[in-house]
Amino acid sequence: MSGGVDSSAAAAILKEQGHELVGFTMQLWDQGRGINVDENGEPLPSRCCSLDDVYDARRVAEELGFPFYVLNLERDFERATQLHQNGDLQGAVRGYLAILATHPARVDVRSNLGAAYSALGRYEEAIEQYKRALIIDGGNQAIRFNLALAYYKSFQIPQAISELQTLHAAQPGERQLPEQPQRHTVYRQGERDHLCASQRREAPRPCSE
Repeated sequence: MSGGVDSSAAAAILKEQGHELVGFTMQLWDQGRGINVDENGEPLPSRCCSLDDVYDARRVAEELGFPFYVLNLERDFERATQLHQNGDLQGAVRGYLAILATHPARVDVRSNLGAAYSALGRYEEAIEQYKRALIIDGGNQAIRFNLALAYYKSFQIPQAISELQTLHAAQPGERQLPEQPQRHTVYRQGERDHLCASQRREAPRPCSE
């Protein structure tokens, strides 16, 4: 439970249907540190869940009459992410896989794992993780863009174009591709131009190494 409208409404509907509920919120980061930028000074995406989010989720659980718990996962995830940022990709992969072994629905972990695999050149494994993340969160444009990029880097150009077309169909008013928010995935100069060419149905060529 994030404390937001979606999870709260879902809990209320399930309660009304007679289901027995238990609420959980995953604490992924130490919100008290007030870190709002990454190591390059770029703004970090919104992180779930803040203390206010936890309080809101707990209040919903209390009002609906079911138990509520906070799962503190910040240390494992932060350790794996720190390894990733420091360039220890193999260590990061092991950390992400360990988290997914007990929490397979963690979209953020699957996304980061896909980014680590991609950085290692293990594109098929990256593609698998991005696709599994999209099964859970199909509207995540950043992950879909990363999936397209992984397809492109592995020379699967038709699949890359297909994902980009899906991405643009979801936001028809946007002329440009969204900026890549996943700070772990780095693409070579010129790759974005090739991907953008797919909007004009041109056949992009893989960049030379």
